[in-house]
Amino acid sequence: DYVWVLSDALLIENSILDEILYVISKNHCEIIALNAINRNINFPSKLYSDSNLILDRFGWHLTLMGAAVYSKKVIAFSRELNFSRYKNFPHFFLIFNYISKRASFYWINTKSISSSKKKSYWQNHIFDVFLTDWSKVVRSLSDKYNSEIIERTLINHSKNTNIFSLKSLFFLKY
Repeated sequence: DYVWVLSDALLIENSILDEILYVISKNHCEIIALNAINRNINFPSKLYSDSNLILDRFGWHLTLMGAAVYSKKVIAFSRELNFSRYKNFPHFFLIFNYISKRASFYWINTKSISSSKKKSYWQNHIFDVFLTDWSKVVRSLSDKYNSEIIERTLINHSKNTNIFSLKSLFFLKY
């Protein structure tokens, strides 16, 4: 009934499976988002129904592929979308198109996932991925979400991950 897409670079805490199953049994939500170790997010674990608030609080974080669990309704909805314009972040595109119509989103604040030290594919293409592709997919939501929140989501990703900090840019050279 639910799908959790995990990459080979994602590590999960064992206890989170019980928490996910509990949330499913009590809330029957369509999308469950998970907090990550080393991310500074601290919002209450609960069901959220305001799509703009969800994008504002969690949008930047949901670039992380394994940070969401999807119901079969969300997977079925994916057939209604055209992903061909988006080289990266198809999961983000799916989540926020679905939420714009049916906000059924549960946030689990427990820090339960983390990335391994494995180098990600995007690290060699950071500008294309996060300046071009990320911007394109977020701005594709402009007819569904508040424009200020869309712009803040773009900025929050860079600010909260430090992906374009001076230190990060220095290490890109190597």
